[in-house]
Amino acid sequence: MVISVAERLPEEILIVATGKTEHPNVKGLGFLSDDDLADWYARAHVLLNPSREDVDSVSIKKACASGTPVITTSIPTHKAMFNDEKGAILYANGVEETLRCILELYKEWKSNRKKYFERCKKARKIVEDHDFKVLYPKFKEMLYEVAEKYFRKR
Repeated sequence: MVISVAERLPEEILIVATGKTEHPNVKGLGFLSDDDLADWYARAHVLLNPSREDVDSVSIKKACASGTPVITTSIPTHKAMFNDEKGAILYANGVEETLRCILELYKEWKSNRKKYFERCKKARKIVEDHDFKVLYPKFKEMLYEVAEKYFRKR
């Protein structure tokens, strides 16, 4: 799908991918260290994550932590994990929807940077809900609740 999207984008939009590619519209970066990957997340204007299956959505979290908006599929994992009413995560299923989302962000970048940068701030805010300091107390509370119910039955 990425190549189908890349072939239909304006020339000034560059798609960069990890791994290798021979396609002229997609720049392959090869294998990246964690530091290099973090740098690319921060430099990108959008992360395109066309997953059909996903468990933990690490790449989405890393992009959001870098303040980078995300275009991904609307699989249940993504919808449940990233309840984003703020617009930092755009959902697209298929080439046409993905193109529409990329061009929407591109238009924002070119003509309404304030709106684009607000979207970037919202991306950063989304990932704060997945921080250890937020999740651990919830997890601990859940464990106490389960233990209390278990031992009450005995």
